[in-house]
Amino acid sequence: MAYTLQNYLDEIKDIALGDRSDLTDATITRWVNTAQERIARVHNWRELRQTTDITLGFTGVAATDKVLDFNALLGTNFRAVHNFVIEDGAESLKLERLGPDQFDEIIPLPEYFATGRPTIYTVWTKTETLLHKVPDEAYTARIRWHKWPTALSSGSDVTDFDRKDDLILHLTLSFAFALYRAEESAMKHFGIYQSILKESIGEDANNPDLQVVRPNFLVKGGRVMGSEYWNDPFYKG
Repeated sequence: MAYTLQNYLDEIKDIALGDRSDLTDATITRWVNTAQERIARVHNWRELRQTTDITLGFTGVAATDKVLDFNALLGTNFRAVHNFVIEDGAESLKLERLGPDQFDEIIPLPEYFATGRPTIYTVWTKTETLLHKVPDEAYTARIRWHKWPTALSSGSDVTDFDRKDDLILHLTLSFAFALYRAEESAMKHFGIYQSILKESIGEDANNPDLQVVRPNFLVKGGRVMGSEYWNDPFYKG
């Protein structure tokens, strides 16, 4: 059974650190949420992976339609895109991501090129992702993405992590003991955390049914192109 925030508060206050008037619920909650973020940073955990269908905004104004705001589309817990597919039946296409410098070298102002179905994107910030081509209609897209864990605030809140209460608890305890200058106890709990973390990453990365085989219908070194490949500045064929 997953811990609630109240379970963490009780464990840390009543069992680990004793009755301290200066150890408030708000302080421990900050530590717990910091621990969640730190655990999220070290590995792309399965339970933090998301798949969302979105509709690309279309106003008919190219300078507006070239920009996607992932925070607005996917929520403020958005962390990073894993892949981005324009859904169009048999013509569905996975977009390729370029770095901002490479994108700007080839097509610095997408709004001055022909509009159409997007094939390329670049991420500058969470609120500014640029598309080429600029959409000529309200396309449907499927985004696979990673999120940050939801911050806990209410006593009944449960973490987004799956079976990682021990990780969160021991990392939080290491913070607490370090801040109260109990270095030996802090190192003890951090060591336990590191051991459990290694075990958890191994379990999360285990894919016994995975076969890395390239499908015969894919051309080696190529990418699937849209039907209007001749109108794509990134096409090198």
